[in-house]
Amino acid sequence: MLYVGRLSPEKEIDVLIKTYFILRQVRQQDIHLIIIGDGARSNSTATAESGWQHCFTGSLTGEKLSAVYASADVLFCFASQVETFGNVVLEAMASGLPVIAYDDACCIYSMVKMGWLSRLGHRQDFIQQMLGLPDL
Repeated sequence: MLYVGRLSPEKEIDVLIKTYFILRQVRQQDIHLIIIGDGARSNSTATAESGWQHCFTGSLTGEKLSAVYASADVLFCFASQVETFGNVVLEAMASGLPVIAYDDACCIYSMVKMGWLSRLGHRQDFIQQMLGLPDL
């Protein structure tokens, strides 16, 4: 699973992290969430989990970023509810990754065709979309 973008509270990275740990417990599978970007890391207590710090790569560009998109197997998770366009959603779809996001401006404009959209403001729907993924 992959997130690419700025790390800031309005991006709701903490929702991704908490849901990721629930998903790992429920599925009992070795699922990885890679977070690419710069900014303040989430204050979520989930970041204190053993080994978590290895999933933050910092900022990547060019061929390194392209390689990560191409290497992601399952999903692009985009929990932000405050985007205007969201180029990273287009980049994920161009790499063949299904997207979980909110049915908001950036995803409407990019016309997400592969993946799942949750209604804006319905965080629990977004979480359920992540938890309801087909077996990985």
